[in-house]
Amino acid sequence: MQGWKPRKHRRVQLTRYFEVSNAYTNQRVGFLGDISSGGLMLYADRPVEAGPGDFITLSLKLPGLGKDGVMSVLARKIWAVQDWLTSLHVAGFELEGVTRQDRHELEDAIRHLGTRAQAAG
Repeated sequence: MQGWKPRKHRRVQLTRYFEVSNAYTNQRVGFLGDISSGGLMLYADRPVEAGPGDFITLSLKLPGLGKDGVMSVLARKIWAVQDWLTSLHVAGFELEGVTRQDRHELEDAIRHLGTRAQAAG
Protein backbone atom coordinates (compact mmCIF):
# COMPACT_ATOMS: atom_id res chain seq x y z
CA MET A 1 0.00 0.00 0.00
CA GLN A 2 1.44 3.35 -0.98
CA GLY A 3 2.41 5.55 1.94
CA TRP A 4 2.12 2.70 4.47
CA LYS A 5 3.68 3.30 7.84
CA PRO A 6 3.61 1.30 11.07
CA ARG A 7 0.79 2.01 13.50
CA LYS A 8 1.59 4.17 16.48
CA HIS A 9 -1.10 2.67 18.72
CA ARG A 10 -2.12 -0.88 19.59
CA ARG A 11 -5.40 -1.77 17.91
CA VAL A 12 -8.17 -3.71 19.65
CA GLN A 13 -10.16 -6.10 17.51
CA LEU A 14 -13.81 -5.86 18.51
CA THR A 15 -15.99 -8.87 19.20
CA ARG A 16 -19.27 -6.93 18.85
CA TYR A 17 -20.63 -4.44 16.33
CA PHE A 18 -20.48 -0.79 17.33
CA GLU A 19 -22.13 1.77 15.09
CA VAL A 20 -20.29 4.73 13.59
CA SER A 21 -22.30 7.67 12.24
CA ASN A 22 -21.59 10.93 10.48
CA ALA A 23 -21.61 13.38 13.40
CA TYR A 24 -23.37 16.09 11.38
CA THR A 25 -26.03 14.09 9.52
CA ASN A 26 -26.45 11.33 12.11
CA GLN A 27 -26.56 8.82 9.23
CA ARG A 28 -24.85 5.50 9.84
CA VAL A 29 -21.50 5.26 8.06
CA GLY A 30 -20.71 1.70 9.17
CA PHE A 31 -19.43 -0.39 12.06
CA LEU A 32 -16.11 -0.50 13.89
CA GLY A 33 -13.79 -3.36 12.94
CA ASP A 34 -10.98 -2.38 15.26
CA ILE A 35 -10.03 0.70 17.21
CA SER A 36 -7.19 2.37 19.10
CA SER A 37 -6.80 5.78 20.66
CA GLY A 38 -5.18 6.90 17.40
CA GLY A 39 -7.28 5.30 14.67
CA LEU A 40 -9.96 2.87 13.60
CA MET A 41 -11.02 0.49 10.88
CA LEU A 42 -14.56 0.75 9.59
CA TYR A 43 -16.77 -1.76 7.75
CA ALA A 44 -19.53 -0.30 5.58
CA ASP A 45 -22.14 -1.45 3.06
CA ARG A 46 -21.10 1.29 0.63
CA PRO A 47 -17.94 3.35 0.13
CA VAL A 48 -17.27 6.05 2.73
CA GLU A 49 -17.87 9.41 1.05
CA ALA A 50 -14.56 10.91 2.16
CA GLY A 51 -11.66 10.34 -0.23
CA PRO A 52 -8.17 9.30 0.90
CA GLY A 53 -6.67 12.13 2.96
CA ASP A 54 -10.09 13.75 3.45
CA PHE A 55 -11.51 14.45 6.89
CA ILE A 56 -14.88 13.40 8.26
CA THR A 57 -16.34 13.93 11.73
CA LEU A 58 -17.48 10.57 13.05
CA SER A 59 -19.71 9.80 15.97
CA LEU A 60 -18.49 6.72 17.85
CA LYS A 61 -20.97 4.80 19.98
CA LEU A 62 -19.16 2.75 22.61
CA PRO A 63 -20.16 1.80 26.14
CA GLY A 64 -18.16 3.82 28.65
CA LEU A 65 -17.79 6.93 26.49
CA GLY A 66 -19.06 10.07 28.17
CA LYS A 67 -22.49 10.32 29.71
CA ASP A 68 -24.34 8.92 26.72
CA GLY A 69 -21.77 6.48 25.26
CA VAL A 70 -21.05 8.75 22.26
CA MET A 71 -17.96 10.69 21.20
CA SER A 72 -17.44 12.79 18.07
CA VAL A 73 -13.97 12.62 16.54
CA LEU A 74 -12.32 14.16 13.50
CA ALA A 75 -10.90 11.36 11.38
CA ARG A 76 -8.70 11.37 8.28
CA LYS A 77 -9.30 8.56 5.81
CA ILE A 78 -6.00 6.81 5.14
CA TRP A 79 -7.02 3.86 2.96
CA ALA A 80 -10.05 2.01 1.63
CA VAL A 81 -10.66 -1.31 -0.14
CA GLN A 82 -13.63 -3.48 -1.01
CA ASP A 83 -13.57 -6.96 0.46
CA TRP A 84 -14.32 -9.14 -2.56
CA LEU A 85 -15.51 -12.01 -0.35
CA THR A 86 -18.14 -10.07 1.60
CA SER A 87 -18.63 -7.06 -0.73
CA LEU A 88 -18.16 -4.83 2.33
CA HIS A 89 -16.16 -1.63 2.03
CA VAL A 90 -13.35 -1.39 4.56
CA ALA A 91 -11.61 1.89 5.42
CA GLY A 92 -8.86 2.93 7.79
CA PHE A 93 -8.97 6.27 9.60
CA GLU A 94 -6.48 8.19 11.71
CA LEU A 95 -7.99 10.24 14.53
CA GLU A 96 -6.94 13.89 14.47
CA GLY A 97 -7.04 16.59 17.12
CA VAL A 98 -8.31 14.37 19.92
CA THR A 99 -7.91 16.16 23.24
CA ARG A 100 -5.92 14.52 26.01
CA GLN A 101 -9.12 14.09 28.03
CA ASP A 102 -11.03 12.53 25.11
CA ARG A 103 -8.08 10.23 24.30
CA HIS A 104 -7.99 9.07 27.93
CA GLU A 105 -11.76 8.48 27.87
CA LEU A 106 -11.46 6.56 24.61
CA GLU A 107 -8.63 4.41 25.99
CA ASP A 108 -10.72 3.63 29.09
CA ALA A 109 -13.71 2.68 26.94
CA ILE A 110 -11.53 0.41 24.78
CA ARG A 111 -10.12 -1.34 27.87
CA HIS A 112 -13.64 -1.68 29.26
CA LEU A 113 -14.83 -3.61 26.19
CA GLY A 114 -13.05 -6.75 27.38
CA THR A 115 -11.77 -7.51 23.89
CA ARG A 116 -8.53 -9.04 22.78
CA ALA A 117 -5.64 -6.82 21.82
CA GLN A 118 -4.18 -7.11 18.34
CA ALA A 119 -0.50 -6.30 18.06
CA ALA A 120 0.32 -3.08 16.28
CA GLY A 121 1.62 -3.24 12.74
